[in-house]
Amino acid sequence: MGHASEELKRILEKMKGELVPEAPAPGTVVKKSREPVKRRPPAAAAPADKKSEKQELITKYESALRQKEAEHEKEIKILRVEFEQERRLLWGEIDELEMRTHLEGNHDSGGI
Repeated sequence: MGHASEELKRILEKMKGELVPEAPAPGTVVKKSREPVKRRPPAAAAPADKKSEKQELITKYESALRQKEAEHEKEIKILRVEFEQERRLLWGEIDELEMRTHLEGNHDSGGI
């Protein structure tokens, strides 16, 4: 199951990297004048839609990842409780065997 979580994390990082705007290449002239901004044609709205789609996907995957992590934490807690119960049971059996061995040893040495 850990592999699935790692895969989800890798996909999320890749998608987040695609959402971050790229910095202009060194030496590129960046316009800083106060000229009016030209309106983009309606076809330019598609990249924004893609960006919001990607953001929704990222949110969905992050939510799924948090849910998987919560499930794993719950499983870990259950396993810890089971382990502790087994440990106590085994130590109880060990103590019982030691007592029995000690008592049997006293009975055997008493007749010599």
